[in-house]
Amino acid sequence: MISSVPTPDAAEEAGRVAQDIPANHSPLFAPVVQPTLDVGTRALVPAALAWLA
Repeated sequence: MISSVPTPDAAEEAGRVAQDIPANHSPLFAPVVQPTLDVGTRALVPAALAWLA
């Protein structure tokens, strides 16, 4: 996959983390979908089962 957004490691090496990596509340911030959904699902399913059980 080709992306115009540099990786955190590349931005750190270039000394441009503040300019190249968007902050959490930036409209440009977009987490990687699959690992984000996996972590959220693993956290929410047991919580929902505990609450509803």
